[in-house]
Amino acid sequence: MIIDLVFYSDLQSLKRHAKLLGIDAIIIAQSFKSQRDIDSLRAEIKKSKFPFYICHLLGEPNQNDAKLFRGKADFIAVIGGSANANKFAVSSNFVDFLIAPAGYGKNEFDTAIAQIASDNQKPIAIPFSQFLNSGGFQRSMLFKNYLFAVKIMKKFRLNALFFSGAKKEGELRAPQDFSAFANLLGFSKEQGGRFIGRYAETILQKVGK
Repeated sequence: MIIDLVFYSDLQSLKRHAKLLGIDAIIIAQSFKSQRDIDSLRAEIKKSKFPFYICHLLGEPNQNDAKLFRGKADFIAVIGGSANANKFAVSSNFVDFLIAPAGYGKNEFDTAIAQIASDNQKPIAIPFSQFLNSGGFQRSMLFKNYLFAVKIMKKFRLNALFFSGAKKEGELRAPQDFSAFANLLGFSKEQGGRFIGRYAETILQKVGK
């Protein structure tokens, strides 16, 4: 099963493009304000007749927020990039995975954070859109930071998730793009295939989906 994670919720467009691209299920990642917002989206998902899942995004470390939405959303995730956000994501029992652990400045994903992620079996999600929407010096720094992060991830045998992280339909990508992206960042072809296929499917199984 091929899974993508996106940051917008045009369900009909996503369903149409998923079928064209070969995506089997999509996680809608947004910061929700209340249970009512989740219920509203879930009602639309039911009408769509496509396997969409809901992920509540934490823009900053907030244990109370994570606890509040646990069991309401299908997943809880943290947008990383800072040492504080990265550490919180891999430490919290209420967070399922860390998204975008590296950014354009100083690298904030180190061996200490990787060790915690390993101990807690927390996967690291790398969105293609982070690279797509950068250029020049920013993209160079992003590649540098992720190449270093992937070396650490491999050392500590961390699992990775590769998603489009699309914010609009033009940013959606096919599974073969995810695989090439994983290879570019330093994972083997076999590792990339496992992360994109078999391992990605296990995150749905863990929550009984």
